[in-house]
Amino acid sequence: MRSFRRTCSLLLFACVVAGCSNTYNGSTGPVNTAGSFSAVVDGSGWSPTADQSGQREDVTTTYANEQLQIVAYRQPSTNDQTIIELDLDGITESGQYDIGNTYSRAIFVDETLSSADQLYSTNANYTGTVEIDRFDTLLREVSGSFSFEAENQAGNFVSVRSGSFDLYY
Repeated sequence: MRSFRRTCSLLLFACVVAGCSNTYNGSTGPVNTAGSFSAVVDGSGWSPTADQSGQREDVTTTYANEQLQIVAYRQPSTNDQTIIELDLDGITESGQYDIGNTYSRAIFVDETLSSADQLYSTNANYTGTVEIDRFDTLLREVSGSFSFEAENQAGNFVSVRSGSFDLYY
């Protein structure tokens, strides 16, 4: 009887652990990043949504070789997609990081515009910051806030303010 209880306990434990696992992509860690992401773009609230086909998550986060990339997608309809992307280099701990230089940047894509005007990017004139409040490599969590201004090829700019994220990578 004792052996039966022990076996049942082990099976129950294995089922609980298996039910709590994330989706993994080899050695790079979880692909699906549950959490939160939001911003204010040119004065309007912005939050990500999954694409209409269900083929892509609304936010993806990757971290490798001290490089953190967060990409958030918003696609309320088939031809109406916007993207906020944060590409940060040299991330090893919590702190404030500048974006708009050669190594770290922010991008906003508005696919409702003509193809030449869709991509807004930070640069020497339009910059921003990312404040990482929590960076936990053991739990693979990152949270913080961001703001930036970015420019497109036509010389127009977009303002992204009050951004926040709390994600797993």
